[in-house]
Amino acid sequence: MFKNIRFENIIKVKRVAGIEICLLPDGGYEINGVLLKRDKSQVFTEKKVAELKEIALLSTFVDPKSPVVLTLTGKGIIHRKVSVSENDSLQAILNKVLPNANIDEFYIQKQEGDAIPFYVSVIRKSSVDPIVEELNKNKSIHITECYLGPFLVNSIIPLIDTAVISNEHLYFSSHKLLIRESKIQEILISDVPPMPDILKVGDELLEGKLVVPFAAALSAFVDGSSGLINSESLKNAKKEFKEKQKFQLWGWSLLIATFIILLANYFVFDHYWKKQNDINSALQVNQSSLKRYELLNVEYTQKKEFLLENGLLENSRTSFYADKLAASVPASIQLLEMEIHP
Repeated sequence: MFKNIRFENIIKVKRVAGIEICLLPDGGYEINGVLLKRDKSQVFTEKKVAELKEIALLSTFVDPKSPVVLTLTGKGIIHRKVSVSENDSLQAILNKVLPNANIDEFYIQKQEGDAIPFYVSVIRKSSVDPIVEELNKNKSIHITECYLGPFLVNSIIPLIDTAVISNEHLYFSSHKLLIRESKIQEILISDVPPMPDILKVGDELLEGKLVVPFAAALSAFVDGSSGLINSESLKNAKKEFKEKQKFQLWGWSLLIATFIILLANYFVFDHYWKKQNDINSALQVNQSSLKRYELLNVEYTQKKEFLLENGLLENSRTSFYADKLAASVPASIQLLEMEIHP
């Protein structure tokens, strides 16, 4: 699905988990999650969970190597449209939502866009920190962003089947949104949805409870929005996760480079080892020939010395004298045999 999504700015991860924790009035949680997997230029839903009541149950759902995009909804979160200027401090922005509130006690999220005023969401740190701490206890969960409310749904509105948007209103789970120009214009008090709580997003059919976590996971691939703007712990967690990715990348690169060097050394060693064996074989053959040459040379020297000692290599007139001697024998004498150098 989502074949037309462009991925120029994709985080280089294969899986992303989107988790929605709905804060209930009784102090409990309702947890929904979607795990998305990226394959080249496509994104697929790999796993889904809904209506979990304990954070600890997420350990079997989240991929330890994947980032987690957390979204908080429900009780204790205030969404309000305000006009904000570039020079406004966080304290000033907070006071436009909650007069006389202390910035040290609240987290803030700005939903910036073309429309002015735009939504500012606030939540007490005492509501968020225990959740983040409990998630961080699980070493397989790496939170890289935290959002408030259903605003990440903006990124998937163009993919939602228009048939489920009734009179510019989009219903899912406990949310009711006013949609205009493919953007969330208002967050309204939810009433009974006029249609089944199933939305078609791209090629996916999603239960209403999974729309927010689905959008949260997808935001890691295609959305450039930011969540809580004054949470140093989340900024550090995101930085730590990126540094961990870099470390793993450099570690694997170093390991592969070392393997390639060792492999190249093996081939070079194997080449020269074979060459040495060929040279040793040739040397053994040559040594055998050399020994035979030395034996022949000794034999030649001995025979030469023998011939020299007996004058066989000097000019000899033996045959001349033998002929003369034979010719001088009288005719009455028959020469039968002549021994020379007996």
